Amino acid sequence: MYEEAVRRFLESQGKKLLIVGVLIRDTQPNEADLQGRGKALALTLPAPTRVELFAWYLPVPISQWPALLREGSHAN
Repeated sequence: MYEEAVRRFLESQGKKLLIVGVLIRDTQPNEADLQGRGKALALTLPAPTRVELFAWYLPVPISQWPALLREGSHAN
């Protein structure tokens, strides 16, 4: 799989790749959070490059995330 991926990447002159962006927020969902970045990337990255942007909106304030992560690391 690695060799096939490298072959495709080289044959495309470095354009056939997938860029994945993840946004994690503690606010209400808002389409505008990704819309501007998506439009800017679409204008600057040539085909066959693919971009996938994901936003996760968590119902917990960001200030509580470190404590939740610590709790989760101790759960077995």
